[in-house]
Amino acid sequence: MDNQGLDIPKTIGENIALIALLIVWPALILYTTSRVSWEVMEPHQAISYALAVIAIPVFLAALPAATVLLGWFTQRKAESLLFGALFFPCFYCIGFFFFSRGNMVFIRVPETVLYVGGLSAISGLAGYCAAHHDQRHLAIAIVLVGLWVVGFLSGIN
Repeated sequence: MDNQGLDIPKTIGENIALIALLIVWPALILYTTSRVSWEVMEPHQAISYALAVIAIPVFLAALPAATVLLGWFTQRKAESLLFGALFFPCFYCIGFFFFSRGNMVFIRVPETVLYVGGLSAISGLAGYCAAHHDQRHLAIAIVLVGLWVVGFLSGIN
């Protein structure tokens, strides 16, 4: 008789990207909700704020997720890396020129360059990992997207 047992390491290896996704997103929601003082809010305010806090990481993750999707579907490592590394700085500069009339975002240039450069590097690495087109690299890309969202939220005052 064949032993039809469950091979747990093989199952984890095959579903590692899904497991990473199921770990990263609740961690992001926990990270964003842990900074809120819920005691001072009315119940309806707390519910609407909780829904907004859950939606914010999802919308913010669209920038690095576009890089991951490009890498996953095209499987072109160099293009995904460049797209990920250049997409956020271009988006940031365009947003700066359109929305900063009196707001001097670039007043602290070294900190801004480090912030944008770090997020660009994470996004580029996520696209590069996704371009490998296997489950382990996709799991790494998902974790990098989560790290990107945490980094982005940490840089907002």
